[in-house]
Amino acid sequence: MIVDAGAQTLLARAIALADAGERDGFWRPYWAICVTRLILAALLGTLGFCYALTAPDEFSRHYIFAALPLLLICSFTPSGMLDGLQRSGLAGLANIPVFLMPALALLVATLTVGAEAGIALGLATSLGYAIALACQFAILVWLGYRPHWVRPGREDVLRTARDSAAMLLAALPGQALFRLQILLCNLLLGTTATALFLYARQITAAFSQILHFLRRAEFPSLVQHLEDADASLPTLFKLQKRGTSVALCTSVFLLIAGMLVGTFFQPIITDAGHVLALFSAGVLTGAVYMAMSQGAFALGRPHHAAVAANLGLLAGLAVSVAVSPMIGLAGFAVGEVAAHLVGGAYLFRCLGAGVRGARVAGGGAS
Repeated sequence: MIVDAGAQTLLARAIALADAGERDGFWRPYWAICVTRLILAALLGTLGFCYALTAPDEFSRHYIFAALPLLLICSFTPSGMLDGLQRSGLAGLANIPVFLMPALALLVATLTVGAEAGIALGLATSLGYAIALACQFAILVWLGYRPHWVRPGREDVLRTARDSAAMLLAALPGQALFRLQILLCNLLLGTTATALFLYARQITAAFSQILHFLRRAEFPSLVQHLEDADASLPTLFKLQKRGTSVALCTSVFLLIAGMLVGTFFQPIITDAGHVLALFSAGVLTGAVYMAMSQGAFALGRPHHAAVAANLGLLAGLAVSVAVSPMIGLAGFAVGEVAAHLVGGAYLFRCLGAGVRGARVAGGGAS
């Protein structure tokens, strides 16, 4: 996530706007993004290497050493290009080895201990990423897009680095809110409530992954339509109505399922059902907020999404701390919705002020 730093979305936007017949313009964004990724990979690799030298156990030390190559491999992934070409499904298939190889290595790791297990798992993880990278390039060649070296200019790299930083700042607050809510829940409500919180959030997160994929598939079309002089906020939501409709259905399903479980099952299970029902609204509000964020990304305004995400983080934490001591776990559900509403309101204001006719010159990685 950190090595990519949102570059996949930046690359998808650049490719969606590029002229496929102009090879230099098509491949220049990719190489500019690779430079940014390599810098981040070098920093993380150095930190990982230093930590591995002092790691307290053999498994961790050897796993890190064996897995470090994946940072280099990830720097060259072209999956954003496949997204921009509206081939997200093929990109997903190409990523299967990333999950399959470590799963197979776990079978070997159970037969070994310490250093050998760490090496086996680390090498398998690196190999999975390498196979996925080869598959992605094979798909590009099959589609008629052979790799082509283009030296990125200084401005290309600087613009990509700036936008990648904004993309990373837009992604991290969501991760931070979830983890800080776990900590606050444990401090304010105890371990039992924390377990229920985690149960509900894991279920809603699983459904949210489906929504993420739908948004990813919608993105190239969104980019192209918002470049139109007649683009508007209604257009933004209309182009993403499939994902929003799925989110609405999912939210209603989880609400009903949670209420049914909370009504008809044994007491130890009814609590889980009630909590699931509480967090069902967050799926819908999160999808609407995600639609606004994608609008910012599509228009080449990741800095707006970064500000919105951090405002949402502050609002979500403040509401969670203020309300949860009075209403329990419902306070954290309200905090999650508050984060989405505050971030979405900021984006609505920013995008609504100038989305019509918006054309960001040189925005994103284009």
